[in-house]
Amino acid sequence: MWLPESVSEIIHILLKEEGVDYVTPYDHPVRYDKKFYFGVDLPHWNNEIYLGKSRHFRSQESTCMTFATRGKTIKEDINLHLVYSPEEMKCPNDRELFRRLQCLGGYNNAVTKRRLLVGPVPSLATHVHLPYLAPIIDWEEYARNLYIKYKEKISNL
Repeated sequence: MWLPESVSEIIHILLKEEGVDYVTPYDHPVRYDKKFYFGVDLPHWNNEIYLGKSRHFRSQESTCMTFATRGKTIKEDINLHLVYSPEEMKCPNDRELFRRLQCLGGYNNAVTKRRLLVGPVPSLATHVHLPYLAPIIDWEEYARNLYIKYKEKISNL
């Protein structure tokens, strides 16, 4: 589920911040859960905060394959994306992919240059999967309001 301003915020940060290579719209709640079974995020080599139009963006370790980037970047990195997303896997190894792209956790990325992934605070989108709704935003209320607007719109047809 995406907020209306998501795409314009993502485009803004990609165009404004030259060093930003990847942007995720999802502020995953496990970033704040020290007991998460995969462990907490690895320390980032460049802990930075970037200003978007209506929120902050911060460097982060990985994303759940929900991201935006420039065409040039994905072309340069496509081989790594394919390595970590082979056809026989049901689910890509996204955490390791973004660790490798950013040279985190002992990875030395000789294939491409070191990348930077940022994500918004608060979130621009959420995965609609309990208990992983992005924090701070009342997504249930947001969905309820969308549903009401949708019902009104189709009743007026």
